[in-house]
Amino acid sequence: MLLIVSVVAMPQSATHSLKVLQSWQHTEEKGDLNKDGINDLVIIAVPPEESVASRQSDEGEEDEDFREEPQPVLSIFWGTPQGQYRHYKQYDEILPRGNNTCSYDREITITDRGSLIFSMSLWCSAGSYGTSTDTFTFRYQNGDFFLIGYETDEFSRNSGERRVYSYNYLTWRKQTVTDNGFDDSVPKKEKWEKIAKKPLKRLGSFGFDESPQ
Repeated sequence: MLLIVSVVAMPQSATHSLKVLQSWQHTEEKGDLNKDGINDLVIIAVPPEESVASRQSDEGEEDEDFREEPQPVLSIFWGTPQGQYRHYKQYDEILPRGNNTCSYDREITITDRGSLIFSMSLWCSAGSYGTSTDTFTFRYQNGDFFLIGYETDEFSRNSGERRVYSYNYLTWRKQTVTDNGFDDSVPKKEKWEKIAKKPLKRLGSFGFDESPQ
């Protein structure tokens, strides 16, 4: 199958070792990503230093009550026959940052077929009744990771309304599902449609706080 790929890349900063990343608050997953029969490792780590965002209030003054977590780091390591890990790439600015009112639950999954899946669930204690989970599915091919699937699940905690949009970039189809988590009498609706073919996006070419559409 002919694959269309994009070549957009984001700048990298100083690389952190696996030892340093594992000393921070982190989540990690092991699995064979490049199909060499050896488990690789993917890790998301948050630096321990606290940071305060300089967000401006309506009066033009700095909002000291708004606190933002440090920028999470995503790194991928190839496994070696010796049981060690060799650094592949580090991504410094693609993961969303939580703050004192909205937090992210970040999960990593590696399937038996080598697909790399990131799930970013957002929950806010103030300012919004909405929760959402964005799921990005990548596959390693042609020397890099490319986005082959994306899903966003939106739920309203006050009305129960739920919308799920799923995109398959191998078949170029979109699925939309709507229902209500509080009212079983509301019928579940499902819609399929074709989407325009575009170059597959590389991991690192867009942020996980935005739609890759």
